[in-house]
Amino acid sequence: MKKDGIVTLAIMLIVVLLLASAVWYVSSKNKTSKTIPTPAERSLSSAGYAPYTDLDGNQVLLTDFLGRTLVVTVWASWCPECRTDLTLFNRISQNYDLEEVVFLAINRAEPKATARAFLDTFKLAGDVIYILDPDDHFYHSTDSFSMPETIIFSPNGNEVYRKRGRINASELQGKLQENTGN
Repeated sequence: MKKDGIVTLAIMLIVVLLLASAVWYVSSKNKTSKTIPTPAERSLSSAGYAPYTDLDGNQVLLTDFLGRTLVVTVWASWCPECRTDLTLFNRISQNYDLEEVVFLAINRAEPKATARAFLDTFKLAGDVIYILDPDDHFYHSTDSFSMPETIIFSPNGNEVYRKRGRINASELQGKLQENTGN
């Protein structure tokens, strides 16, 4: 009887180990390797849409800016408040290293000639990167609804601040200081 008990116990142990291995195998196969994209990755990717371009027509991959603090404003030539925000962006961008903070000004689906003509009406000096978004993807993917609208994304791609309407210098500098320490 003692030998039969040991054999039974060994068989039960083998069955338990096989079941545990099967459970582990199935659960590890069901885990997806896909990561959930951050808000910045979703809105900055133009996959499935017309590509983002600069004012010279060169394709720009906005996802290349991930890993830095991103300050994004959406604008259009028909938006009177946008002129003030773009001027502010240009002034403040000069205070930051492009490797740490990137200022993006994304135009809302206007033709290149319209956007350029608007920007040529005032002198812009700074490190703002002007982007054309022919499908208005960024604006819609961020659930924006006002003009202008400023969004700050942390280096890890999460939205840390949003201002609907005009932003003032102290507000923008304060939010940048909170998120960059500068």
